Amino acid sequence: MCSIIPCKFVHYDPPIPDYLFEKPRFKRFSALMFCRYEMFAYLDEFETVTWLDTDILIQKNLSEMIEIAKKTGAAFIREDPINKTAERTDYMRTCFSRSVPGFQMDAYLYCSGTIVLSQKILISQKLNGAMCTSWCYQKTVQWANILELPDQGVLNAAIQHFSIKIGLLKGKEYCCYPSLGRDCSDAMIIHAWGSNKFWNDWYAYVNFPAWKSYYEKWMDMGGSSLGFVIRPAISIIIPSYKPDLTMFKQCLDSLMAQCRDSWERYSDFEIIIVAEPFEQTDLKAMVESYHDDRIHLEFNPTRLGIASSLNRGMRLATGRYIARMDDDDICHEARLFLQAKYLDENPEVTLCTSDFEYFGDMNEWRLSFEGNMSFAWSIFTCPFDHPTIMFRKDFFLENELFYDEQRGYVEDWELWRRAFRKGMNVGCIHKVLFYHRWINNISAGQSNKTVVMMRELVQKNFAELGVIIPAEHLWMVGPWNGRLLNTEDIERIQGYFQEALKNNEELKIYDQDCLDMAFQLRLSEAQIGTLPGLSRKIQREEQKENNREFMAEVTNKKRKRLFALIIKRFLKPLYRPFRHRYEDRIINIQDAVWRVEGHVLNCITKLDQIISEQNRQLESLAQRTEEIIEENAKIQYQLLIQERKRQQDCEFIRKIIYDATENASQALSASMCTEAENTRQKLSAKIYTEAENTRQELSAKMSEQLDYNGQELAAKAYESQEQLREEVHRHIDFTYRDVMVALERQKAYLPTVNIRLITEHPIACKSLDHLYPRGTIRDNTRYPRFVEKCEEILHAKENLSFLDLGCSGGGMVLEAALRGHISMGLEGSDCSKKEQRAEWRLLGDRLLTCDITKPFRLVNEKEEIHLFNIITAWEVLEHIAQEDIPQLLKNILAHLAANGLFVASIANWADIDPVSGVNWHVTCHPYDWWKRQFERAGFVVCSELFAPIDLARGGYNPPHCYEMPYPELDVSRTFHIVARKR
Repeated sequence: MCSIIPCKFVHYDPPIPDYLFEKPRFKRFSALMFCRYEMFAYLDEFETVTWLDTDILIQKNLSEMIEIAKKTGAAFIREDPINKTAERTDYMRTCFSRSVPGFQMDAYLYCSGTIVLSQKILISQKLNGAMCTSWCYQKTVQWANILELPDQGVLNAAIQHFSIKIGLLKGKEYCCYPSLGRDCSDAMIIHAWGSNKFWNDWYAYVNFPAWKSYYEKWMDMGGSSLGFVIRPAISIIIPSYKPDLTMFKQCLDSLMAQCRDSWERYSDFEIIIVAEPFEQTDLKAMVESYHDDRIHLEFNPTRLGIASSLNRGMRLATGRYIARMDDDDICHEARLFLQAKYLDENPEVTLCTSDFEYFGDMNEWRLSFEGNMSFAWSIFTCPFDHPTIMFRKDFFLENELFYDEQRGYVEDWELWRRAFRKGMNVGCIHKVLFYHRWINNISAGQSNKTVVMMRELVQKNFAELGVIIPAEHLWMVGPWNGRLLNTEDIERIQGYFQEALKNNEELKIYDQDCLDMAFQLRLSEAQIGTLPGLSRKIQREEQKENNREFMAEVTNKKRKRLFALIIKRFLKPLYRPFRHRYEDRIINIQDAVWRVEGHVLNCITKLDQIISEQNRQLESLAQRTEEIIEENAKIQYQLLIQERKRQQDCEFIRKIIYDATENASQALSASMCTEAENTRQKLSAKIYTEAENTRQELSAKMSEQLDYNGQELAAKAYESQEQLREEVHRHIDFTYRDVMVALERQKAYLPTVNIRLITEHPIACKSLDHLYPRGTIRDNTRYPRFVEKCEEILHAKENLSFLDLGCSGGGMVLEAALRGHISMGLEGSDCSKKEQRAEWRLLGDRLLTCDITKPFRLVNEKEEIHLFNIITAWEVLEHIAQEDIPQLLKNILAHLAANGLFVASIANWADIDPVSGVNWHVTCHPYDWWKRQFERAGFVVCSELFAPIDLARGGYNPPHCYEMPYPELDVSRTFHIVARKR
């Protein structure tokens, strides 16, 4: 290494506990990602220190970013609207699962893939490099549980903590991501971020040849080799004859959109199109429009047929796996990744197929056979759909297994028969990964030549077992021919099957149990008219699981249990629905309920402890109250004693006066008696007044003390009851949601939604409701009456589509789904999604985040905009800035069906946050103003269709109550508006 470029090698052992690397977010990265922190420490030794990720391609001179760092102290790429690397702006908060106090989480994100530090940051901020490095390690350990992108999050925090001045680098020049179709020609650094690298992703390897050139120079200079040849993992062969270019583009688009069963693209493949020499100009133009070197278009010199085209494609293929595709079909977005992964993980499997679904003029879901059962079923017909397969190229080339070019109609079936004899082992992913377009009178398998060749091959297959079937009987032997009405015909084919089974015991061509089961399946079809378990209309998930279980039984059951299996299959309509739909599911649900019940019992135990503590406090308060009452009674008793004593004193004084007057001379005048009496009366009145004042004062104090103690006791009791009620409500709410999730996992009782959101603004980052969330983390409206009213107005009890804008907890989306309708919800903030609050945990992809004031599309499987019958916005419109309302109405108009309705409730009053002071209701206008906006946008207002009591929000309706005195509503403050397309 040092002979190529001067190097200094340092052993790096990160001072981070090993257990942290077991955390999901830490597992995704190497421990070496944390050596970025050492850059600060190395500033004590070097003038500048540069970090570049290893998965990069340097195209131009990088000296400019070194100079920028020398002037400012550091050079980073910032994900602001101008300097961003990706297509959208990003913020520091994406590196954390929750906010960190003391840091600006909404600050623009600095990327950690390209960093330059200079000694100026130590001088200007008077920092110690080793101290900065140590701080980064400490914060990594401290924040381990909330870090989503560990090193990047800590470095962004360090920039704020140490007040580091940053010189900005342009992301598209110094960190250009090689996404499909992106122009990176002017970039100084191309960064192969993610799982797709220059050495393992065929798109990156082919479209950026400079990396290959540098790699070859590196090895010429003595550098180490990767140890393997770089080539595509998969070669997709598409034969084509006068294609419909619209359908062909849909086919190629589905391949271009392949992903790794997640958000990340999968492009480690090449596409080989072998076309007959017709309409070459248009086909070339369509292929060239993709500007992708992975697509190879080859024209046959003359019309050769599909078998020859496929053989030519196999010889041109460079991938280790070969996948088939027809030019009018569509792939599931993860088909290639999942099938390649299946073959990687199962080296004993030669060919991988999958379940598939017909669409177009025929709409059916089909299972594919696997293992020995696939070979047994091939005695009748092809055991799997040709375009669903992916196989190991080396196995077919080493065994010289090519398509028979004389069999242009059953070329695939005949090839599989030869491959089975060479030891081909078939595996199947029991998931719909392919969509086969069926067009009446055009799709393969419908021509007379195809039928003739199929019957010839059936006759040949039985002949190998020593069973000769006359030509006139071949039509009744093969499957897909339906019910045989003649008993003699059924007995005839049963005789052929018994003879074949008997001969196979000696010849051992097929697994005896699987061959027997194949014959039983055909006999079942001949008797009842349908082929059990293999061809059905699109099923619910439970039925799919039953069929998969049946296929596993067919493949693995031994002879001694065969008769029981046959009886079980024929008696399935009688016993299996009960056992699987009731008994097994009840057991599974009981298990789930027992788990929930354990949680509830823990909650009840905790609540019992709280109640016991509250009861103890109540008993203490009651005891204290009794003591106060007893003390007041003693005070009253003392007052009575004092009153009696005063009365006795008065009586004693009166007696003294009386005795004095009696003993005195009778000569005393009458005036003296009168004076004495007056004196007595005055003294008595004064004593009585004093006694009365004392009694009233004590009584008032006692009453005041009693009132105060009673109020305090009542307040504490009410507060305890409220806390108890809220905690019980929370636990009941969690228990309800746990039960709902458990039930959903046992059986998909909510309608399947195959709708995908396309938007460049997945979060309303600048919305006040996102910056200062309240409703989005508090509200969860439930109101089934509104859904029923919509069914009444649109005269439909099923098959309606609902879209709730600003869905908060998703309650109204659940209400529509529970009544069997397709329902979706869009929320501007991701708070509920992160916390999995309310219905987000249950509804999954039915609830999505999106800035509804920016252009977005909700598309179906055909990439067409899905039109909704009902679009709602409950107290949302007043939260939208006035300048954004036209785009919002345009989005609603684009997604509203012709007979659909838009229903909204509007709160026309200021809603001020007492903490931040922001007004969430940024657009307040009366009803007439809103009506004009809708009419200008192309709507017809028809608010009279709904009464306020029918609406989920807009007054005293939920979440407040179900009985609303709506005639008393103040329509200047709260009203609703209903509109449809003009």
